[in-house]
Amino acid sequence: MRRALILVGLLVVVALAGSMGGTSSAQATTMCTTTCTVATLSCTPVSSCTSVPGTSITCDGTTTTCSAADAYCSCSNQCLAAYNHCLDNICPNDTGECLRCAGPYQRCLNNCPPKPANTYC
Repeated sequence: MRRALILVGLLVVVALAGSMGGTSSAQATTMCTTTCTVATLSCTPVSSCTSVPGTSITCDGTTTTCSAADAYCSCSNQCLAAYNHCLDNICPNDTGECLRCAGPYQRCLNNCPPKPANTYC
């Protein structure tokens, strides 16, 4: 009888330890965003994020300025508009000429400044 009580006691202790030992913590997801003239800067940081409205964000140590993001988005938006115009005028019947728009579009993008981190156009 005594062995049975000890065994039950050990099982209770093991069950409690198992249910208490495996704690999990849910981290809140914090988004850092600022709106520039043309671009939006946004990130979900691993550790830290600060935002200066209309100016910049710093996400996990990487700072992106609105001036750099706006320059990229202005350029890439112009490339996209020209690409869409090309598609509308060359590819309305989709006879295979649509590939003629891809090259100029890529060359246009290659002439844009590099896309800064955390930039959305």
